[in-house]
Amino acid sequence: MDRLVNLVQFIINPFILAAEICASMETSIFKLLHVSLWTDFRMFPRVGPVVMSLRLLAVFMLASIPFLVKRERRAPENGRFVGGILRPLTNASLTAAYAIMFIRVWLVVAGLNFAYYQTYMGENYIPAWFVMIMAVELGLIPV
Repeated sequence: MDRLVNLVQFIINPFILAAEICASMETSIFKLLHVSLWTDFRMFPRVGPVVMSLRLLAVFMLASIPFLVKRERRAPENGRFVGGILRPLTNASLTAAYAIMFIRVWLVVAGLNFAYYQTYMGENYIPAWFVMIMAVELGLIPV
């Protein structure tokens, strides 16, 4: 059993390190832009009961950006409304496709974290979840 635990820790530790680095980078960017560091609209949340799982989700979503770009460029019908609008930019340059997909992934993950915190804090969470459902349906990120 100890070997299994050690194997899982060996596999997960690089992702945890990447999540910590990305959280520090996001905090630094917020400081540069003079945005409140305690906002709930973050890709890598600072506090909460399941911070590490939300951070790992964000790292896995960032790691899936190449797959999402490739999928959207190969099968344009997967892009939906937002993908259709952005198609001229993403087809013109692969670098632009990656940059735009990074922004789309950041918005979706930050929105999911925001909706989670609204639900967890017991506030009015219905608008937050409604916005997220609409973002996915409009194709903000090809799901």
